Amino acid sequence: MIFVAMLLLAAQGRVYEIKGDAEVVLYHKGSLTLKLGSNATTGYSWTLELKKESYLECSNLDGTYYPPEKQIPGAGGYELFELKCKEGCVVGHAEEIKLRYSRPWEADSVSVRTIIVRISDEANGAL
Repeated sequence: MIFVAMLLLAAQGRVYEIKGDAEVVLYHKGSLTLKLGSNATTGYSWTLELKKESYLECSNLDGTYYPPEKQIPGAGGYELFELKCKEGCVVGHAEEIKLRYSRPWEADSVSVRTIIVRISDEANGAL
């Protein structure tokens, strides 16, 4: 089932596996998916932060969690975030977003990822 979900996502747009700060390319008429390792059994999860005036949109700022394929106690899965351009998105524009890994009841994040999203006019991701 997870494999099928990844194939469907890949058909919609590029999937980027995020392990640190990164730069990604978004085709202005398409979408991209950010994939981050996550372990819901610890209470931690990723949250996406967009600027108020952002030209990007994400339907679920808390991501969608997928458990590991093998159900081993304590094993981590991953979270997915899909980004698209809003109206007014300009080719060549770059926007910084943040992903925070934290527990909802704690004030501090244990990890923060800074992602630069560059908008492209080519489906293959060229600028």
